[in-house]
Amino acid sequence: MFRRLRYVTMSSITVLGTILTVSTPALSAAPADQPPAQETRENIQQKQIERFMTRMQKELALTPAQTTQIRALLRPDSLVPPPEAYAPPQSGHRPGPGMGPRGEGMPFGEEFLSQLRSDKVDTAALNREFAARQAAMKMHHDKALSKFVQIHALLTAEQRTKLADLIEKRRDEQRSKMRERAAHRPE
Repeated sequence: MFRRLRYVTMSSITVLGTILTVSTPALSAAPADQPPAQETRENIQQKQIERFMTRMQKELALTPAQTTQIRALLRPDSLVPPPEAYAPPQSGHRPGPGMGPRGEGMPFGEEFLSQLRSDKVDTAALNREFAARQAAMKMHHDKALSKFVQIHALLTAEQRTKLADLIEKRRDEQRSKMRERAAHRPE
């Protein structure tokens, strides 16, 4: 059920076409003698938004007014909640830049691990932890849905159709890649 809820939440972002995968942080180009420095979560998101906006301007022929309004809706700080929203901070754990919903602590929080080690499982404690995560995901979903409605209102019918076609094409490409990987995976 948790995976399904995460899928629904992330699908709402995908519908917008932003495909903000914070879980795979991009690394900045660094000289060969220096190790690559990890960029901040906000910088990564900003770059992804810029790529998305450039493509939308090109593919959908956005007007300057549409571009400005959509750009304002897609501020990095307003899209994906920080990792702390999905899981309570773990003792001795500080989320690093670029960590997102799939970061440490997502499926197995401290409470789960504590219960796994105990002699008897306290289902009420596990349910409380799960409910807190669901509430954070619901809040994130509501935000994404609100942005989707606003962007939908800004686009013309032709632009919405074109965007839906682009998203569908991207989705089909991703599914094809996943099937291909699964076919080559050893049993």
